[in-house]
Amino acid sequence: MSKRRKTVGFILVALVLGLITVLASRSREPSYGGRTLGAWLKDYSDAALDEVQLRSRCEEAVRAIGPEESVPHLLMMARKEDGPIRSWIIRKNEKWNIRCLKLTDALTAQQFGIAGFEILGTNCWKAVPQLTSLMQDTNHAFTALRCLVGIGAPAEMAICRALTNQSPEVRRFATSQLAAVTDDIGLYVARLDGPLNDPDATVRFAAVQALGLQTEYPEEALPLLVRAMGDSQQSVSSYAAKFLGDFGTNGAAAFGALSNVVVSGNMYMASHALRSLMAIAPERGLPMTVAWLRCENAERRSRAAWVLGEVGAASPEIVALLRSRLDDQTFKVAGAADTALRRLRDRKRAAGKAVVVVISGEPSYGGKTLREWLQTRDGVDLSSEARRAIREIGTNAVPALLQMLTYRDPEFGVRDYDLASEAVMGFGTLGKDGAPALPKLEEIIAGRETQLALYALNAAASMGVKNFAVLNSLRMRWESERAEPGE
Repeated sequence: MSKRRKTVGFILVALVLGLITVLASRSREPSYGGRTLGAWLKDYSDAALDEVQLRSRCEEAVRAIGPEESVPHLLMMARKEDGPIRSWIIRKNEKWNIRCLKLTDALTAQQFGIAGFEILGTNCWKAVPQLTSLMQDTNHAFTALRCLVGIGAPAEMAICRALTNQSPEVRRFATSQLAAVTDDIGLYVARLDGPLNDPDATVRFAAVQALGLQTEYPEEALPLLVRAMGDSQQSVSSYAAKFLGDFGTNGAAAFGALSNVVVSGNMYMASHALRSLMAIAPERGLPMTVAWLRCENAERRSRAAWVLGEVGAASPEIVALLRSRLDDQTFKVAGAADTALRRLRDRKRAAGKAVVVVISGEPSYGGKTLREWLQTRDGVDLSSEARRAIREIGTNAVPALLQMLTYRDPEFGVRDYDLASEAVMGFGTLGKDGAPALPKLEEIIAGRETQLALYALNAAASMGVKNFAVLNSLRMRWESERAEPGE
């Protein structure tokens, strides 16, 4: 037989087998409302999380089919694998597009199976033994575990056994899901002891994350998190230190261990420990943080500013300390202080205690101030009425726009880039009429504050000034400032 005939024969056999497979699977599959279980699960899996109505409709359909009819097919989906002929048909049919030969690839079918078990939940308890056996198959272990997690409490022991599975991926996911199937906190913590000693660092990290969520049970969780601070993997030890801070004042028992880390730990871990000290006992942690902010080590100054921005209070003392670092000779420290002050300011604004911005000599038109017109939008852009009003104000708007561009919060001493953006929009509307601002804009562009310089450059560009040499110089400054040691 010639090679051509063999190829044709193989294709015919494959097509026949594929057709038989498709017809057989569809004839046996249960349905609801004229659509198969697989079709409903496809829609459910394809739907975005915010497509609530579609997902709800799919869930109702799968529940209407029920576990007795669905479970055998969900197990088939979970076990699905692509053999040579099936893979060949799927690959070739992308070109042929023969509707009756459309097959779902194994990975997608497995996702449908997982979705089905999640929808039906505990009603699929009869599938637990078969899924537990499927976890012994290295190619299907993770899919089987996800199906078991979807079933929930009836699969508790199977999920616990997955903690010793040969696959780190399976062990990691089982660790992250233990809380969903363990009600007793003592038993839960005992079960996490193994993952905390797992040879794979990602499994140990999952255990630390799980413990960090148990903020209502400090007595049980704190000892294990303190122990995890001694882990050889920095990501594990550092985040153990960080999660201790999430216990707030309930984490007081860990204060001593955290203090030791601040003194003797590596910089990354010590900064997380410092943050946790501030969260647990701010009055005791503040002196250590202030000492870092005042020390000669630039990295410590930067980390201290980060900590104060994360968990510090906007007290006059802290604000003054951070403001003193805005002019730090190390860009990273100045940037960290600026970011910290912004966070403190934003938290104060969120609490409804924002300072009202006052622009001296702010012009008006038609009963509205310049800022009111700049906030009159059609989507993200200024409305046509606002653009017309700003052009009517004309060059009288320039002094106010420059004030907005360079505004500093009087309490926190930081720039207001939302206000600066409004100023750039105003200059963009004025176009060449904003030219009186050019000397000041050029001064800002040549200054030390790179971010403010970029806003000024955008404002200048709206007047027809397109200095690409200046733009490139700004870009190089921006990159060099962030290339300092310790960045």
